[in-house]
Amino acid sequence: MDGEIADIDGTYSQFLTVVGRTDDGGPLVAAVDGIDVIRVATKVPDDYGTGADSATGDYSNEGFVQQAAPALGRPARVYVGSLDTELGGELEEWYRQRLVHPDGGRPPWASLLFDDEGDVRAVTARRERGSWQAHLWEVHPDDGRWRVAEHGAGPRLRDAPAATSVVTSTEEVRVHLAETTDAGARLWSIDADPYFPTRWRREELVGGADSVTDILSWAVGTWVAGTRDGRPVIWDFDAVGGEVDLPDVTLDPEAPVVRLLRLPIGDQQPAFAAQRPDGPSVWVRGTSQWRELKAPAGTMSLAAATDQGFYLVIDDVLWFRPLAWDAELS
Repeated sequence: MDGEIADIDGTYSQFLTVVGRTDDGGPLVAAVDGIDVIRVATKVPDDYGTGADSATGDYSNEGFVQQAAPALGRPARVYVGSLDTELGGELEEWYRQRLVHPDGGRPPWASLLFDDEGDVRAVTARRERGSWQAHLWEVHPDDGRWRVAEHGAGPRLRDAPAATSVVTSTEEVRVHLAETTDAGARLWSIDADPYFPTRWRREELVGGADSVTDILSWAVGTWVAGTRDGRPVIWDFDAVGGEVDLPDVTLDPEAPVVRLLRLPIGDQQPAFAAQRPDGPSVWVRGTSQWRELKAPAGTMSLAAATDQGFYLVIDDVLWFRPLAWDAELS
């Protein structure tokens, strides 16, 4: 696939969402099934690309965010719509939506989130009183308008937000936000309720963390992945933040990346990807132990899974490994 890939995800979809920029600077929004690109967006609004340098993806082919570097102060643009993957179905529709604070300000950074019920949320950040402050937004069910959906102040970030330092995720009724800086990693969560907004709260990362590199949620549960002392660590917030027993893996000190692929939902086997010094691998927990699946050599930046298998972006190339779960993991 040509172009620059900014994000991939397969959560809540049988297809992979690929979001980024084409070689000529336009939007790249595509649905991928295995090795086949089954649909590419062609009707993104005309204002895409003006004063922006990145796009980040969603979790169900229903939206993406385009934004300039936060230091430039230009407002993020949120595009919500659909990229229909059914043959004979409706063609795509995209609508640009504005996030406007009560004081008229517009945040320059945003992360768009969809839960398994199709509810759309966003975590944003802007400069307030000399520091970066995060906020939760929701589309209010009464009027369909974006509103700040929190009580009290949002988390204060140590640095300007970026895709490499701030990670977000949403369950059906809870949103998670993590920030990694040179001082370590911090995690917050908030119960999402458009009628009765709640407060953000700090969550404990048991044992501490040097970084948080990924968060993966389902309807009522979340796993958080990160690093500690050069090794991967995963916290299971279905188990009140307890650590998951992992294989002894040494991470590449130049690219200590850990990505969550699957959670143990029903009979589904959990899986994660990590960058070792000799290249990336995927680990899948079978009935009794973790099994390593070696990936092509290079540096992994992104990873995701669908029902069809695993996808990894290695040195800006999208790789796919089919996986018959029952046959290979019994």
